[in-house]
Amino acid sequence: MKENVFIRPATIADILEIIDFGNNVLPAVYMPLTSEQYVQDMINTYWTQSAFKTAIEANDTLLFVAILNEQVVGLAEVQWSSEKAILWKLYVLANLRGTGIGRALIYETLKRLPDEIKWFYTEYLTSNTSAGEFYTAQGFQFDHLEQDESDSKLSYTWVKQDVVNHPARREKLVGL
Repeated sequence: MKENVFIRPATIADILEIIDFGNNVLPAVYMPLTSEQYVQDMINTYWTQSAFKTAIEANDTLLFVAILNEQVVGLAEVQWSSEKAILWKLYVLANLRGTGIGRALIYETLKRLPDEIKWFYTEYLTSNTSAGEFYTAQGFQFDHLEQDESDSKLSYTWVKQDVVNHPARREKLVGL
């Protein structure tokens, strides 16, 4: 991973910076694949102060930030129930992609999930081939396709991995 980057749980004090990070990252990721309205809907629904406050305070959610030079440069949000966890957000600034930050965010998330979690899922826009390649490289395998409810031209690819024996989970078990 890029040196001088550290990953930690997000706090309430991070929320405004996380929102600014999203306003920077989301258009760059989604505008080439969708529309301005899609991006704005995503920001208005999932990148609000109340949404992040809820995530930070929830007992079934982890929210991590990657910090470089005292600025948020990456984010991961995962939620779980029963034996399944879903990675809802994983974003890294465009100029820092490929430096290991995304992989490190996933690793830290897996390390801190409850022991009963066996399956780790995420989804991405099917047209986002770079996301697909990234998740495949992280050990995710195809699960299913899902059509976007409001735009029939868009679909989401769901991928999953068995995390029972993932190195991050083994690290947790030995208390490192």
